[in-house]
Amino acid sequence: MKIWHLTKTLSGGAGQYALRLSNALRAAGMESTMLVAEGAVSDGSVLLKRVDSPVRRFVARGFRSLLHRIAFGAYHSLRGPELYEAVQAIQAGDIVHLHGMTGWIGASGLGKLIPRGASVFWTAHDLWCVSGGCVVYAGCERFKSGCKNCPILRMPVRWLLPRMELANKQRFIRDYQIHGIANSHWMRRQLINSKIFSHQREIQVVPPIIHNAFLKPQQREGARRQLDLDTDKFVITMGARAVTDQFKGIEPFLKELAKDEALASKVLVLLFGDGKIPIPKSTQVREFGAVNDPNKLATVLTAADVFISPSKMETFGMTWVEAQACGTPVLSFSVGGTPEAVRDGETGWLLPFGDFHGLIECLRSLVGDAQKRVAVGNKAREWTQNSFCGDTVARQQESIYANIKKFGNQ
Repeated sequence: MKIWHLTKTLSGGAGQYALRLSNALRAAGMESTMLVAEGAVSDGSVLLKRVDSPVRRFVARGFRSLLHRIAFGAYHSLRGPELYEAVQAIQAGDIVHLHGMTGWIGASGLGKLIPRGASVFWTAHDLWCVSGGCVVYAGCERFKSGCKNCPILRMPVRWLLPRMELANKQRFIRDYQIHGIANSHWMRRQLINSKIFSHQREIQVVPPIIHNAFLKPQQREGARRQLDLDTDKFVITMGARAVTDQFKGIEPFLKELAKDEALASKVLVLLFGDGKIPIPKSTQVREFGAVNDPNKLATVLTAADVFISPSKMETFGMTWVEAQACGTPVLSFSVGGTPEAVRDGETGWLLPFGDFHGLIECLRSLVGDAQKRVAVGNKAREWTQNSFCGDTVARQQESIYANIKKFGNQ
């Protein structure tokens, strides 16, 4: 069977999830190809061609701009008029797997790419696929009942627009008989409880795959020498795509750490991600900026004694898994899918959301207990490398494809 993974770009979490899955399926002997809208491509990936007219492109830009103006947060629609064409047309009977669809193509464009008779899957990396347009989950659960009175839209569109968006997604998923896949059990529960996927009780969970860079054996002392760090220092790693993202909680944590000057003087923070945030004077922080090379990120994670995340929400937590694969235990808030990315008390430690005092106290205990850090880090490495390798996940995904092909799309 021929498998097509469709996404906007290979950068970012959804793109990397799709790329690693496609590569793992190819390594298992299947014909799997990435179709990408923009950015760099790699072996096994092909760029889509934008084929809409200048007028249609102008309308698309205006439409996306309007959505930005009427929303207080990230808001996107599946009604976009963008049109794309694949170099090799997808055929009826092929498998199409959607990833990271937010804000770059609409149902009309997808209809041009996906023929009737294809088996279509959609992996949920966030809740946009079941929402009335919002992207970031912040506790609002209106997607379960119809997305009325959306809190991130301005009046008067907040009443009608998200309901129209939800109805459009329902039609698209019904018409193409799309099968939902979740990247965590937490996400699976959200999909089952949504209006869009509530009819699908057999939604499967397929976790992300670890990049091979994080599976290579590397010693902490060697990683620190590569980064020119003091090998005797207690090192924390923190990071995100953008350190300025308020949902990641990095700035509040550094402020909390700075309050304890004695502890802060013992700790060096390695910070990676786009953007700049204020660094408290009493903290020692080395900023790497965006780290897009998996090998360099593996070195940064390996160099740390602990990876810390005070994030408000994660649907899974891929960096948590990558840190553990490097032998670095994780200290994090227990939010969303993080309990599936970290085994509390075994491969790391999870605290209730917002308990910054608890994070600091746990950090303090780890500074003085190297034996505990090493033992937990070793267990973390073993668990993640066995559970999230390409071969294991590819077999799981292949069985889902085969089951649908066997019993049909009903």
